[in-house]
Amino acid sequence: MFVRLVAWLCLYLAFTFCWIVLIEHGPENFWDGAKIEFENFESFFAEFSHKAGPAG
Repeated sequence: MFVRLVAWLCLYLAFTFCWIVLIEHGPENFWDGAKIEFENFESFFAEFSHKAGPAG
């Protein structure tokens, strides 16, 4: 049951990422757009992880 849930969640995230790439960059630039969006995704979480440090 848990494996099925994780598999559906992974599929959902993958299809959502592909949809964002298609909407933002179009089908003719899919691979270049995927690289750009993946870099944006990485930078967002890198910035988020730096802000999540201890307050003080």
